[in-house]
Amino acid sequence: MDRFLETPVQKIIIPFLAATFIFWGTSWELPVFEIPPSYVWIFLILVSAIVLPSAPLNKKAALLSLILLGYFCIMSLIALPKIIAVDKGGDLIYLFLYTVKLIIGIVSLFVLQRVFRDFSDIRLFAFYCCLLFVPLGLLLWYQYKVQFGVGYVGVQLDAPSKLGKNSFATALLVIAPFFFINLKEKTTYRLASFSAILIYLLMVYGIGSRSMLIISVLQVFLYLLYTLRKSISVPIVIGSIAMIFIFGGVLLNNFLTRTTLAEEQVTTNQMIGVLSESHRARLARTAISGSIDNIGLGHGTATFRVNGARGASFSHTEYERTETHNDYFNILYEQGVFGFFLIMFLVLHRIRDSQRLLRVTNHPMIKASLISLISALFAMFFANFISALIFWLSLGLNIAISNILRRQQI
Repeated sequence: MDRFLETPVQKIIIPFLAATFIFWGTSWELPVFEIPPSYVWIFLILVSAIVLPSAPLNKKAALLSLILLGYFCIMSLIALPKIIAVDKGGDLIYLFLYTVKLIIGIVSLFVLQRVFRDFSDIRLFAFYCCLLFVPLGLLLWYQYKVQFGVGYVGVQLDAPSKLGKNSFATALLVIAPFFFINLKEKTTYRLASFSAILIYLLMVYGIGSRSMLIISVLQVFLYLLYTLRKSISVPIVIGSIAMIFIFGGVLLNNFLTRTTLAEEQVTTNQMIGVLSESHRARLARTAISGSIDNIGLGHGTATFRVNGARGASFSHTEYERTETHNDYFNILYEQGVFGFFLIMFLVLHRIRDSQRLLRVTNHPMIKASLISLISALFAMFFANFISALIFWLSLGLNIAISNILRRQQI
């Protein structure tokens, strides 16, 4: 008991942050309280902001974050009259919660600097992520492959369902590079990391997410690019990408031009026509045309997702939220060109700064963070998680690791 009381507060908070991150992708609610992991994340960030001492800040990242915070608040105010006009009982609350998540996301960039003060904190976080992910992955594999007997792995335990599995895949993509950072640490850490890597590969195969497979391959290329000498890594990466395009293109064409009925062949042009009328394509056109119609100024926070705020609905039910399945389109429509620029400038600034640090230090921690951040950037082409903890945690970890490295260099 005395040893527990002597434990630094952030060492107690870190395992809860890890659990919140891992279980975010499952959409499971906290037992008894029946609240989602995102609400637990908000609670942990607020507690950390109150009880943990302040930490040195990256001034440029802090300034960009504050500008983005103010802009998000302005766009939520712009959205307010539009949401009120179409509110059918839950839309106004949805706007409020969506705005709170964006605000907490920005605040977390500052708070995470208090939580992760040195590399031992980062390693502890990665260890708990591995420790929680391994049994979770095994449970989901057993439930879907053995109990349900289906050809994929999902996250719903009561019945086989594909609902939520892509969110789980996205969360794993963002945290996966950190599974490797403890491979040279003490035995417990090393064993947890090795087990998590094996289960991750199992999930890449089992979940069946195309985006997860594509970005996992990208992560391998990035690792080679940042690890090997350029004279070796660049030809390997370029050659591998060329082979993927050549052979993958042939396989993709064969797959797309064959229907599921009696191996009937259709032309590529016919398939392009089908794809252009798909749900995702129609949503993309709506987002792009809506942004152009408003001369890129943005319609306001949550206006694309709220049924009726666009003037047209793609939702199947009255209260269903419409997802663009592409955060870039969503940001352009809701936050406008300026908001898009602010978010991209912040993320690309962090990537550029990390690449500089990697060249100077060649530290595996900044390498993992850099690959994680680039993975999140690519995952935004396939999903909507700009307001989710996995985006802001990836960004916050990157800033924290950069600060720790700079303090060590002084």
